[in-house]
Amino acid sequence: TGLANSLRGMGAGADRYVMEDLRDLGVPSLLVAGGLDTKYRDLAFEMHERLPSSSVTILEGAGHAAHFEQPAAFAGAVFDFLQIHAP
Repeated sequence: TGLANSLRGMGAGADRYVMEDLRDLGVPSLLVAGGLDTKYRDLAFEMHERLPSSSVTILEGAGHAAHFEQPAAFAGAVFDFLQIHAP
């Protein structure tokens, strides 16, 4: 019951739609998704179309928890991104 109520109140479906607001975000953004998580992989590319300074990394062979499933590949993607964009 607690988990169900938590998801109803704070799950992805409870948030307002912000996809169009992404055009106003002026900071470099890294979008990472697992290749097996087709929903979030597709959303990453949809967000990329709207984010002016974004890049997409798809971790093939990983699902929804790509950062746990392939931590070295995830860390490498973040490291590479920061090498370019961090001051």
